Amino acid sequence: MRESIKHKSKKPPRWAYKDKKEWEKSQGSNQAIENKTKSKVKDYESPQKFEAKPNDFRFPNFNLGIGAQIIMYLIFGAGLAFLIYFLFINSNFKANGQKYIPIDLDDVPPSEIPLTELERLLSEALTKHDYRGAVRIYYLFILKDLSQKGWINWTKEKTNIHYINEMLNKQESGQFNTIVRYFEFIWYGKRNISQAQFKNIQPSFLTLLNTLGIK
Repeated sequence: MRESIKHKSKKPPRWAYKDKKEWEKSQGSNQAIENKTKSKVKDYESPQKFEAKPNDFRFPNFNLGIGAQIIMYLIFGAGLAFLIYFLFINSNFKANGQKYIPIDLDDVPPSEIPLTELERLLSEALTKHDYRGAVRIYYLFILKDLSQKGWINWTKEKTNIHYINEMLNKQESGQFNTIVRYFEFIWYGKRNISQAQFKNIQPSFLTLLNTLGIK
């Protein structure tokens, strides 16, 4: 019966053994088994979770030397600079989103130059203190209006004398003659004028512009 109990029970009672010596021997054996079991359980514990380190981004060096890496970074920097220039500096967009195409003022009839473009060019010339250019833009304002009114017939081959002759029968012919003289003296004469000189002749252009109804 004792043998049957010891066989079926993982930890038999003390009375199931013949004497104290056999019981003490069994206790040492049971302790060794328990230690071995605990060791196996410990071996199969779930591994610690992997703690990801913060991503320390660095450009790959591809096992290149210092000189080659410097060249690679210079090429990368040049490409980035070109991309920024292309997207933001060279795009040159108008407010309506259409790409701005410069107008050749020498080849385009004044009547076909948008009024907003002339206003932009005048503002740009005054901002840059380009008073010679401002005189030219004022003159184009006037030619544009006279062409639209049908008072002159603009062609590239004509000179200002032709336009003066076409304006002979108009009340504004005297004012027109004055601004033509200013324009030819400054623009065709390639004379750069000061701000003070520009202020002296500007009223003649503004007066004719107001007379023609150009705002």
